[in-house]
Amino acid sequence: MNNDKSKIPSSELVIVPKDWLPVLDSNPIDSTGDQYSRLERLASWFVLRSPLGDITKLASQSFIDKYRLGKDPKQGARTQNRVAFESAFLVPLGLDCTKFEFVYRRREVRGAMNELELETNSDAVFSSFEERGVLFVGKKGSVEDSCIESVCRHVRNALAHGRLAIKCKGQKPFLFLEDGASPRHVSWPEIKPEGDQLEVRMRMVLSFDTLEAWHSILEGKFNPSCNASQS
Repeated sequence: MNNDKSKIPSSELVIVPKDWLPVLDSNPIDSTGDQYSRLERLASWFVLRSPLGDITKLASQSFIDKYRLGKDPKQGARTQNRVAFESAFLVPLGLDCTKFEFVYRRREVRGAMNELELETNSDAVFSSFEERGVLFVGKKGSVEDSCIESVCRHVRNALAHGRLAIKCKGQKPFLFLEDGASPRHVSWPEIKPEGDQLEVRMRMVLSFDTLEAWHSILEGKFNPSCNASQS
């Protein structure tokens, strides 16, 4: 066992084989139906136009500036960023703010996912269709993502890398989204498992309607009365 105290024990993180996504195996996506068309539209926008200047040059600079909220996290910016996310993304849609958790330390991801029943990427994640999510907020150097930027980054990555699944509750489709990174500075109990591993840093369950509404919010085109008529 590696006892390097600068490393995080693998047992304290959410690590899965990179090619392991059993929820998709249980819910294969029909590439010819309406759901796939809706998914393609969302994927195209989030990959090409998410308001993340370090990801795409096609993003609107005005939206990048609007959602960056680049303030010093030591001066209360995390609270301000959280309020901005809830006010823009959750409250207008009637979503439960307590079901979306942002964490700032890798060790906190596992506990938060357990609390919100996101501890697995198997079909069991759809045992509840309650919309919910856990997102690790990353940073580059001293520049930390806002909560909205974190949502955009993780959703973009999940769609770009195909770490998702769709399941319907009645006629209403829901998405499972997952994002992660290669494990770094991790101590393994014996030896590192064979094959590529993924340290999971985001999991969410959202309805298609919610993700499409978030897309509209990000483009400044959201109409709350239209969304209410669809629910």
